[in-house]
Amino acid sequence: MSQTSSQTSANTAIESCCSVWQSVYKAQIAKGKNDVYASRDAAQAYRSAMPPLSGQENIGDFIACVAHGML
Repeated sequence: MSQTSSQTSANTAIESCCSVWQSVYKAQIAKGKNDVYASRDAAQAYRSAMPPLSGQENIGDFIACVAHGML
């Protein structure tokens, strides 16, 4: 998930989730955590940043974030 937001999609929800992932990952690395633990913490932050499952647009954005995260 280390892609830049310009490489991810025009979807702002994906950009937002990826931005949160990168911020948390970088912060954890700066604190001295190794890659595995930094990635784990960043993944949790990514999931927390996903849109709520309410409304058609949010559901579509949620699915897009899940698909992006899986890829």
